[in-house]
Amino acid sequence: MVMEKEVADSIDSPLEGIFSSSASLYSNLLPREQSSQQPGAHKIGMVLSGGGARGALEVGAMKVILKKIMPDLIIGTSIGSINGAFVASGGTADELEEIWLHVSRRLLFPRNFSLFFKLFKAESMSKNINLKEILQRVMKKEHFEDCAIPLYINATRLSDGDSIFFNKGNIIDAVMASCAIPPLYPPYSIDGIHYLDGGVSTSNGVKKAVDLGCDTIIVLDSSNTKRMFNFEGIFDVTRHAFHIMFRKSLLNEIARCHDRRIILISCQNVDVAVNDFSRTAELIRLGEKAASEILDDFEF
Repeated sequence: MVMEKEVADSIDSPLEGIFSSSASLYSNLLPREQSSQQPGAHKIGMVLSGGGARGALEVGAMKVILKKIMPDLIIGTSIGSINGAFVASGGTADELEEIWLHVSRRLLFPRNFSLFFKLFKAESMSKNINLKEILQRVMKKEHFEDCAIPLYINATRLSDGDSIFFNKGNIIDAVMASCAIPPLYPPYSIDGIHYLDGGVSTSNGVKKAVDLGCDTIIVLDSSNTKRMFNFEGIFDVTRHAFHIMFRKSLLNEIARCHDRRIILISCQNVDVAVNDFSRTAELIRLGEKAASEILDDFEF
């Protein structure tokens, strides 16, 4: 059974900001004894996708979800790996929102014009140093083994294109690998093996959740395949192509889960680019709305 909710609202609320480590201490997480790990209850997995700045939709959705239930495991890809890792390692949805509201495009995507003019020789269009510094400042735990919720992070092994789900070792390294989207960021090396963004591979986490025994899977899809404005350059087209590939892969993976309860929360019609961090507050509100409308009367 698949339940899906799309939201198509549009609110003009430009927002600019710089990174701040300050965060709210209010917790949205239910106590562990109220989780789905009770006798006879469902095993619930939460799968978070990629989408760049559109990952703010996931933040809003998680604010609603985590008030109702604590998932038994979290699987994250690309920007979803950041959101998922923060919550799994002990952060709250409110803290995550505060961080998102102070992130800007310039901070995450510093322009390197020397690389731009050498694009066909360069490894990537920009470096990922700022992203790693942010993760080191905000992540609650350093290792997977210390997470409050079991965490799996999806990256693509460059040598053969296979999906690799990290669940041991250093969390930040795994997140950096999962976020190494070409051609924006360079491949990320872990133990001498190079990885790309998890969204490059065909797996997006739903099948992994099934393999891990989940019978209820909440899927937060922040991709945008219904973009309604003009494309500007080859990188713009490349980003959109990734979204189309991911969405089709996601729907195909869900279609094969006949005996699982899938809750797909999607905001396909929200017209915000993956590098537009000026509308973060709006996206968070829309994510809350989408999750509320589908989960208000839902019993786990």
